[in-house]
Amino acid sequence: MIEHIIFDLGNVLIDIHPEKTLDELAERTGKSRTELQDFFLSPTHLNFMGGTLSPTEFYREFVNRYDCDISYYHFAAIWKRLIGEPKTGIASLIHRLSGNYTLSVCSNTDPLHWRVAQKNCTFLINFNFFFLSYKLNLLKPETAIYHAMITSLKTVPEKCVFIDDTRENVQSAKSIGIHAIHADTIETMLKELSKIEVL
Repeated sequence: MIEHIIFDLGNVLIDIHPEKTLDELAERTGKSRTELQDFFLSPTHLNFMGGTLSPTEFYREFVNRYDCDISYYHFAAIWKRLIGEPKTGIASLIHRLSGNYTLSVCSNTDPLHWRVAQKNCTFLINFNFFFLSYKLNLLKPETAIYHAMITSLKTVPEKCVFIDDTRENVQSAKSIGIHAIHADTIETMLKELSKIEVL
């Protein structure tokens, strides 16, 4: 019997706009979008999401890498623009689920993005647990983050549903016995949750 539903953040609960951050950073630094996209996939970015770099350390790494003149204040403001508004229909779904299941977030995120997400997503008040990469020092798709989640929830994988927009993360969760759903639209979420009789 399902008792816990765990959601990814970006593209599941909330829209994200990496192009806004890329375009503005390109304009401010004079670098190409291709160069800047590499930064999103770099060990530096993974370390930031993994909690081993603070926001100011992350900023310094960016400035040093691209030899650009941008203040921390402006960099942080641009970085936060990636986080958009809640996905259409998600608040209603959360309201439907909150009375019957423990709700959690499991996300690869950083403190700057998380701050904006908390502000934009008032429905997060209905959530019980937040498994955030930068706080746990663990990243999806490593199975360690799912094991930590299961331990904190004091449950077993079979009683959990995990929803993520990245197939690799879904497969990793499935590998330890979690019911995992690949979805990035509310329609897919509703369809898949109905299939397993959660709705």
